[in-house]
Amino acid sequence: MMYSRVNILCEGQSEEIFVKKTLSPYFSNYNIYITPIILGGVARYSGIRRELKRIGKVSFSYLSTMLEQTQYFGGF
Repeated sequence: MMYSRVNILCEGQSEEIFVKKTLSPYFSNYNIYITPIILGGVARYSGIRRELKRIGKVSFSYLSTMLEQTQYFGGF
């Protein structure tokens, strides 16, 4: 049976809890296993980029983010 792994880069504990309690149980029914990774302490895009590069070196299927757009990338 095939499965997929997804790492989600989270802004903080609220997003981590949402991933663990809502997304993970739902997607595990479809053989998609989700792991939250807390960003923590990074306040600029350059820090996020550094984390994405570091995480990207780990073997997994997909990577996503759960961040507040205005905090890291400015308003519209």
